[in-house]
Amino acid sequence: MGALTPSAASRNLYGCRVGLLGFGEEERELTALVESAGCTCNRVPAEAGSSSLTRYDVLLVSATCEDAALLLPRLMVRKIPWVLVVTAHEVEGCSALFLHADEVIVRPSTGQEALFRISRSVHRGVGVVRPRMMHRSTVLVADDDPMALALIRSALDGYGFECHFASSGPEAVDQARILLPDLMLLDVDMPLMNGLEVLRSVREDAGTRNIRVLMVTASRDLRHIQTGSSLGADGYLVKPVDHLLLVSRVKRLLAPAPDEGGRELPSRRSA
Repeated sequence: MGALTPSAASRNLYGCRVGLLGFGEEERELTALVESAGCTCNRVPAEAGSSSLTRYDVLLVSATCEDAALLLPRLMVRKIPWVLVVTAHEVEGCSALFLHADEVIVRPSTGQEALFRISRSVHRGVGVVRPRMMHRSTVLVADDDPMALALIRSALDGYGFECHFASSGPEAVDQARILLPDLMLLDVDMPLMNGLEVLRSVREDAGTRNIRVLMVTASRDLRHIQTGSSLGADGYLVKPVDHLLLVSRVKRLLAPAPDEGGRELPSRRSA
């Protein structure tokens, strides 16, 4: 099945049960939006137990909700899809929620975009969007921007990749040695140790030198690209990263290369 489109989101949400948690005056607007797509919508009490959460197909959780962190373990145990609703200035204070949410709506956003993200979250939960994979490739994403981490996770998680995260250069190097991921996504501009320095360290270590590395940068400076290439980067993406392009590049880098006889060769990591 192909990816959901915004125009199809409303149709795919018809009949879904949506719970709202922690919203103030914007609750009425969200209720009207999801009901316009044929959903039923109810406010979720903060003291709701795990069993009562199962009555919902998806939860919308406000970033300002004081009980969100307490609710998170119950959501994960019950495997209930949930969408974090946040404004740009609230991002810094809720990075943990960003990384665990199935989808993120950054307000202000259009109604169609919000419905698209809610729909994608619901359909991930029932296995419609995520394809079956014999092996879940491991991807380590390193970026000091919580929003960038969340958006990349949102893009890759729907395709079955197992994602891990680092928020600084040194943490990325340590995680690479421990996890030995199939692929690293490195932001060039990180504190303490930038992405190019991480790449150099990864390539100089015999245990990690064969990990595929895709550099991500907000700069179009040709010198960055040339330096990354000389250090052994497998590719480059420029922010803001297009989701479809990101997934396409990741899939291409992780696809086994056939030999001349058409047989699949081992991945670079195991070479």
